[in-house]
Amino acid sequence: MAIVVIAVGSASLGTFIPLLGAGIIDQVTDDAHKKNDLQGRAFAGHATRSEKSPDAILLPRPLSSSEIDYLNRSDDPMGIAHGNEVFHADLFQQGHVTIRYAQEWVVTLVSDREAPLVVNGMRIKGLKCKPAESRAILIQKFEGGGENNGMLFDVTRSTDTPIIIGDEDKHEWKPFFRYKHIDLGNGATSGDIRLQVTSQTKDCTWKAFVVDYRDAEGQHSQDITNGNANFSVLGLPRSPDQTLTYSLTGDGRASVSEEPANH
Repeated sequence: MAIVVIAVGSASLGTFIPLLGAGIIDQVTDDAHKKNDLQGRAFAGHATRSEKSPDAILLPRPLSSSEIDYLNRSDDPMGIAHGNEVFHADLFQQGHVTIRYAQEWVVTLVSDREAPLVVNGMRIKGLKCKPAESRAILIQKFEGGGENNGMLFDVTRSTDTPIIIGDEDKHEWKPFFRYKHIDLGNGATSGDIRLQVTSQTKDCTWKAFVVDYRDAEGQHSQDITNGNANFSVLGLPRSPDQTLTYSLTGDGRASVSEEPANH
């Protein structure tokens, strides 16, 4: 009977088997680590209200002449007007740019995963709307600089297709995620994302922003919520009862005046 001795280099079978076993253990450990890395929440998402100076204030009713005089005596009419702060939203409608008003958030996405993932969509969940209750608006007439690029939801048109906004973007008003994506994981972060929502002539609330993403295991989604409260945005009737404008005179004083009604 022939006896066969298996050897690897100078290692006999007896020393090779422990080495082979160690390699298998390392592979199993690595696979478990990768699987564990993909468990749980893919990222931490936060949406906070913009803290920049508003472009306008929505008011629940027209102001009286005495109230307008009071604003003119103030150094900060926008700061003392009791209403809701909103921002310009430039929309491309019927071949021309139309200014509407929007609420603005700063969205930040941070992932502690080692494996990369790609955010490839965002939606609004649980939208409910009613006719706008605001009846007047105070508009700041100062010329501002260009805004950072970002995305905008016009919920009167779509709750699942944000569009690109930003003075310098060649794809402005096109679907955001057709041309862009957001890389996360493996040390990448989203940075601050400028996000506007306009409801035009309606007041709206919704439960969450739904973020769609893809990782090594496929397509998924995760909600960004506002704690226990809904997100909300206010609109304005197309012909408000009163439109006020705020500007500065040549000597730097506040000037608040009423524009003719467009009825």
